Amino acid sequence: MAGLTTETLLLDAAMVDDRIVVVGERGHVILSDDGGKNWRQAVVPVRATLTAVEFVDQKNGWAVGHDGAIIHSADGGETWTLQNYTPELEQPLLDVMFFNAENGIAIGAYGYYLFTSDGGGTWEETMVDEEWDYHLNAIVEAGDANLYIAAESGSIYRSSDRGKTWQSLDFPYRGSLFGILALGSDRIMTFGLRGHVYESDDGGLSWRQVNTGTERAILGGRVFDDGTIVLVGASGTILIWPPGAHAFELTRHEEGADLVAVMRGSEGGLLLFGESGILTNGDPGE
Repeated sequence: MAGLTTETLLLDAAMVDDRIVVVGERGHVILSDDGGKNWRQAVVPVRATLTAVEFVDQKNGWAVGHDGAIIHSADGGETWTLQNYTPELEQPLLDVMFFNAENGIAIGAYGYYLFTSDGGGTWEETMVDEEWDYHLNAIVEAGDANLYIAAESGSIYRSSDRGKTWQSLDFPYRGSLFGILALGSDRIMTFGLRGHVYESDDGGLSWRQVNTGTERAILGGRVFDDGTIVLVGASGTILIWPPGAHAFELTRHEEGADLVAVMRGSEGGLLLFGESGILTNGDPGE
C-alpha cells in the first residue's frame, strides 16, 4: 500500500455500478464508491504501471499494463489476481476489451495482440497486421461484432468477426492515434497528435476532420450516457461536445497537467486523470 496514490500518474478509469476503478503507475488500483469524493487502494499482485482497465459486468474486470501484465478481479475491483506477466518481451499492453466474462482481447506496443476464450486463464498471441508492427493504442466495439483499433502512424484497423481477422482502413492522417470512441453502430471518433480528431458515420469507410481549436495532443476521452463527448489531452486540454451542439467547446484545466482519462463524478462534475493524479472540473454541460 502506498500514500498519495490520488496524486500520482493515473491512466484509465472504469465504472462498476456506482464504483469508480482507476489504474496507474506502480500497479496502483484505487476505488471510489461515492463519485470520487473518497478513495481507497486495492491490493494488486504487480508493481508494473497499469495503462487500461475494463469491467464486463458487476464482478469481472481486467487491467493491463507494462511488462505484459494482465490482472483480473472477480469481485468488482476489491481483489486482483495475476493472469499474464512477460517482462522479458519489453512490450507494454495499452488497452483491453472483453465481450463477456470469457472472451477478450488485450493490445499493446509493437503489434502486441493477445486474446483469451477462458476468462484470461490462458492468453494466445496473434497479429493484426502481418506487414507492420505498429503500436496498437486503443480498441473499441461499435455495432454488432465490429471492432476498431487505433494505432500509430495514422493506422486504423477494423474487424467484423470479433477480432479473428482484421483489415486496415484508409485514413487521411499519418500521425499517431491514441484513442477511439464508439458513438453509434457505425459512428466512431478517433483522436491523437496535434489536436487531430476525426469522425466516421460509415464504419471507417470515410472520415471527416473535426475542428478542435487546439494543436495539443488528445490523449483520452469518454462518451457519457446522455451523449456528451469529452476528450482530454496535453497541458490540461478539455474538449466538451454537449448533446445537440455542433462543435467541441475548448477549455483548459487551470493546473495545466497532461490528462489521459475522464469520468463523471459526484454532482455532475468531471473527474480528470493524468500526470497529477485526480483533478476535478465543473459541470460538463456548462
